[in-house]
Amino acid sequence: MRILCISIFAILRFSVFAQDYDTLSIQFLKKNLVPIESIEPDQEMTTDLMFLNQELEGVEIVLLGEQGHGDGSTFLVKTRVIKFLHEQQGFNVLAFESGLADCYRVWEAIQNGADSLGVFDLGIFPVWAKSRQVQPLFEYILEQSKTDYPLILAGFDMQPTGSLLSPLDRYDEINEFLSLNFGNNWSDSYPQFHSVYENIPRVFQSPLSKEEDQILRQEIKSLTAELMAIEGNVKSQVMARYLENLYATITLFSKADLQDPSNTPHIFNIRDKSMAENFTLLKEEVYSGEKIIAWGANSHFGYGRALLGSFEGMEAPQQAMIPAGQYLKIDFQDRLYTLAFTSAGGMYGSMNAEPFDLGLSKQGSLERQIQKLGHNYAFLSLRNKELLGKRLVTRAYGHSEMSGVWSLMADGLFFINSMGASEFID
Repeated sequence: MRILCISIFAILRFSVFAQDYDTLSIQFLKKNLVPIESIEPDQEMTTDLMFLNQELEGVEIVLLGEQGHGDGSTFLVKTRVIKFLHEQQGFNVLAFESGLADCYRVWEAIQNGADSLGVFDLGIFPVWAKSRQVQPLFEYILEQSKTDYPLILAGFDMQPTGSLLSPLDRYDEINEFLSLNFGNNWSDSYPQFHSVYENIPRVFQSPLSKEEDQILRQEIKSLTAELMAIEGNVKSQVMARYLENLYATITLFSKADLQDPSNTPHIFNIRDKSMAENFTLLKEEVYSGEKIIAWGANSHFGYGRALLGSFEGMEAPQQAMIPAGQYLKIDFQDRLYTLAFTSAGGMYGSMNAEPFDLGLSKQGSLERQIQKLGHNYAFLSLRNKELLGKRLVTRAYGHSEMSGVWSLMADGLFFINSMGASEFID
């Protein structure tokens, strides 16, 4: 019976992924594409974004993706969309794909009067914190923090982020918080956790034994329960999840094969599951009742990764990945909307190397089809019933052409004809 089930799955998988991809007619694209006038954040005219009022009706969560973390043009237009959502649709929380506690630290600093752009280095990944194209967003957050309707900064990643804090700084931070709530001798009750946390780098160099791991897990479970029992303290909830995230991070990096992530998808899925849980905490507890925007990668925000298929003989990578967006879509259904971003070509910016040319999108791709219409920027709703079940080819994941049933993997697609590289500041 087990062999039969495997055989049936193999047949179904082949029938799904080996089928030809669909192309959309020029007539369909002319009818359904929404031209976008500008991607510049300081564009005052918003007429070209008014379609979002209908597209996002009833939506409380908008996930804004990106093909890669060096997409400067995408950063600009996401900033413009964020400003529109904040000012026109009442979204007042912005959650980055950066550390949960780290971004909470940034927002605390802003609330306490920090008004320098350098404050974002306390919590946000440098690929965004150091990007010239993201600075207008940070300036907007600082400006709005002085109003009666701020755009609250949050984070949903499980990893420690922010370039300004060393492991010792992080230990001092958590030690100070736990001492404040449980007394200076809190470590006596949690010796394994204390030993691990005061020297995190050592744990990554020399993984814990099975027994040490079990003790650490139990201590974190008890400590988080104590933190969650502190009523009316939002920071305690954040710190409780932070400790859970710490354990998840240790598990991921100590057990995953970083040289070949495809060998350990169940381990790498830990991160996306944790990100979804962190985001749910933000939505349901920390900022209950608020409408939230998220900033991250298309590949983390999409649904149904298994719906990816091959293109020109190249198999789609990491089909066993379960993205954070999939967990969130199950929980929030139509209250959640993923807007993926894609481009037909252009340049990509890297922090550690020279910008490089992405090359032109391939024949048969949706990007090449849209490009024929002469749009610099355009939007396509993937909720269009005519797209249901169609297998299209896009470069949405990592600038590589992949076939997929994209109408079941995202809700909208924003097209950029020529990507501008992210530029980095000192």
